[in-house]
Amino acid sequence: MFPPFPENSARLEAEKLISELDEGLFAEFLENAPGQMFGVAVCTRAGDLSLADCETSADYKDYVVLRAFSGQLAGEGRWLVDGFVPPCIDVEKWNEEVRRADPAIKALTSKINQLCDSAEKTQLIADRKKLSRESLKNIYGMYEFCCWDGHIETYQTLADSFGFGDIFSIPTGTGDCCAPKIINYCNRHGLKILSMAEFFYGREPSSGLKKHKNFYPPCDEKCALVLPKMLGLKILYRDEQIIVIDKPSGVLSIPGRGPEKFDSIASRVRSLVPSCIEQPTAHRLDMDTSGLLVLGLTAQAQRNLSIQFQNRTVLKKYRALLRGILDSSQKSGTICFPMRVDLENRPKQIYDEEYGKMGITHYQVLDEINGKTLIEFIPETGRTHQLRLHSAHEKGLGIPIVGDNLYGVQKNGERLCLQAYYLEFDHPVTKERMRFELDLENWAK
Repeated sequence: MFPPFPENSARLEAEKLISELDEGLFAEFLENAPGQMFGVAVCTRAGDLSLADCETSADYKDYVVLRAFSGQLAGEGRWLVDGFVPPCIDVEKWNEEVRRADPAIKALTSKINQLCDSAEKTQLIADRKKLSRESLKNIYGMYEFCCWDGHIETYQTLADSFGFGDIFSIPTGTGDCCAPKIINYCNRHGLKILSMAEFFYGREPSSGLKKHKNFYPPCDEKCALVLPKMLGLKILYRDEQIIVIDKPSGVLSIPGRGPEKFDSIASRVRSLVPSCIEQPTAHRLDMDTSGLLVLGLTAQAQRNLSIQFQNRTVLKKYRALLRGILDSSQKSGTICFPMRVDLENRPKQIYDEEYGKMGITHYQVLDEINGKTLIEFIPETGRTHQLRLHSAHEKGLGIPIVGDNLYGVQKNGERLCLQAYYLEFDHPVTKERMRFELDLENWAK
């Protein structure tokens, strides 16, 4: 994962923790234990404090500095340690479950070790597996992750969201890393994270994937499942000027009218980044379209990005899954016709040669999948619902996008299969050409 928060200020505090560990903090536990991750976050309760204020503060008197360790401290059930945030699990319930299940599991293991291969041994192994699975299910049911808006995610809701067959498909230890612990604590106590950093301390694994005292971002295998839910955003890149988001389907790009439509990518970014400007949006995606969005965190960055989009120097590519197969003459080309909003059926768009504005889309067929067409769109203009109308209309491709409830059919359980998968633009300050590309989503496999 890309670090979801700036790291500099937290690294200064992390160096203090490293010094304490070097001087013997937890030496009695860590001496013979494998190394593990530690995390530090600099937080604030005050909405008017910024990262710049934090970095110029000599004593952090206006800030809350949080510490965390991954999993249990050196194992042995050490979930709760003074000065470190608690886990995302009820420790007393965890202890009760361990006290309930462990003796029976250990007794079965002892019997199994005393037996030669036999029907009785096979049965005891099956009994132990059943008991272990039952206990693990009980433990998994204890995890609760407090999210940006106060709602709670569990292993079950994560399994449902990601299409896992059951909670056992979720990697063991998901939610036990430093970042989920810190974010869970902050969301429960009204704290805003200004900076966060994580480092590895102790005996290095034989794999060589972690080095003593090196800093690392949140892990892809576990944190990537839970952090976007907790933050309300899947962050692909962030610095002091811009943030790049992988927007999910079903979320507005900017707030709509009325409190029920306030939730959006822009409002979530403002909530996550205390110093963000009021209007960070430089471009939009339809509510039902997923994919890449870049937002400006400062007025200068937002203005520069907006000009790039207006001048069409930004390269955008989309993927879509069409409900049907195009004929051989439609494998690539350009769709070009005028369109406007249907005044009696907003926000639907219609073809109109007299009053419409020209929409131009280049396309290329990528693949045919189970009677459907995977296609790439490169829009030259940015009209509302341009790709959806260009797909469905007879003057375009004549085949709607799967899950399109305005220009086609949305069957039970479907969503709009349209993804802004590629985005290329100039960084508004450094002028570096930035390129982002998403992997092919499950709906197109």
